[in-house]
Amino acid sequence: MAKVVISNYSLIQKKKEMKFRKKPIEVDAMQLFKTDFEFAMLEKQKEDNHIVSFCHQFMGASVWLSKSKDAKVRARIKTLEGNMEISDGDWLIKGVNGEYYPCKPDIFEKIYEPIKK
Repeated sequence: MAKVVISNYSLIQKKKEMKFRKKPIEVDAMQLFKTDFEFAMLEKQKEDNHIVSFCHQFMGASVWLSKSKDAKVRARIKTLEGNMEISDGDWLIKGVNGEYYPCKPDIFEKIYEPIKK
C-alpha cells in the first residue's frame, strides 16, 4: 500500500509577497563614541582608582563599561535580544516600548532623519 503525503505546498504557493513601509515614529537617540566611554571611565576612576568596570547611564539606559588589560574601554548594553556591544560611533536608540538598543551609523542614516522643530 502506498503512503499518501498531504502537503501545504499549494497553500504556500498561493501566498503573495507584500511590501511594507515602517510607520513614522519618533525615537530618542544619541550617537556614542569611544571618547564618551573613556570620559565616563576616567570620571568614575577619580572616585576609585581600582575600578575597571561599572554601569553608566546614557540617555537613561544602563550601559556596562569595562576596561580591558590593553586599556581599551568596552561598552555593552542588555537588549531584548541579549547583551550587545556598543562600538565607536554607534547610535543608542530608545524604542517605542522603552527598550534600548545600539544601531550602526550606516543603518541609522537609512532609517532615521532629524525632526525639524
